[in-house]
Amino acid sequence: MADKKPDTGPVMYIGPTKMGALHVAHGAVFTAGVLPEHLARAVRNKGNEALRALFVPVSEAGRARAALRDATSDMATAYRAVAAMEG
Repeated sequence: MADKKPDTGPVMYIGPTKMGALHVAHGAVFTAGVLPEHLARAVRNKGNEALRALFVPVSEAGRARAALRDATSDMATAYRAVAAMEG
């Protein structure tokens, strides 16, 4: 595991399940914001802001999931962008 965010509690991935290089499932929870190296590398890459946006603090997951239901929200736009990504 790598890439710990300072003073962060658990984070949840609320994006689409991705296989291949990203290999992350919708609803996966990462303790203390620590992501596996392949995901940490992916969210650090320039141009992957949409992917980064879909890792939310567990305490905010309900609000973020509600935002996904609004097709015009930034969260829903990020979800669609990640769904279209390879990997």
